[in-house]
Amino acid sequence: MLKEAVNEYAEIDVGQAAQLDPFAKDKVVKIDTGEVSKRTVESIRYGDELMFALEMSDDFRAEVDSYAISMELFKQRKGAKPDKPELGFHFAGRNVFEHVLLRMKKIRSSDLESTLKFLNYKHCLSLLFYVEHYLRNNVEIELAARTALYLIRTYEV
Repeated sequence: MLKEAVNEYAEIDVGQAAQLDPFAKDKVVKIDTGEVSKRTVESIRYGDELMFALEMSDDFRAEVDSYAISMELFKQRKGAKPDKPELGFHFAGRNVFEHVLLRMKKIRSSDLESTLKFLNYKHCLSLLFYVEHYLRNNVEIELAARTALYLIRTYEV
């Protein structure tokens, strides 16, 4: 039974090689694969919490930007006075930078890279915005630098 499984596996391997290069049926084609990422339940949970914090912070930043534009129009007497945006209960009195930093601090140091692998490109760009603020203002330099270096290394051209 084991020999049959080995023969079947060899047939599948030859079939896949033939699909990749139909002119070289006797050749073994080596396929380069990327780094295997081990995603634990914790890193997925950390990634989900970080994505939620980034989305909430980005939404509030967009509200503040639209408020600023509306205030400029109000000062030029071209519109009504807008309502000032208020932080949601998720922020618990923190600003957007502190909120994202709190979520980043909750990630264990050993799970940081696997958590960042969980983020998509849009979230990575948003996270780089916050990381740049931390680096410029000397806030959690080590965490911000590790995050920035990993994201830059991952998305370099």
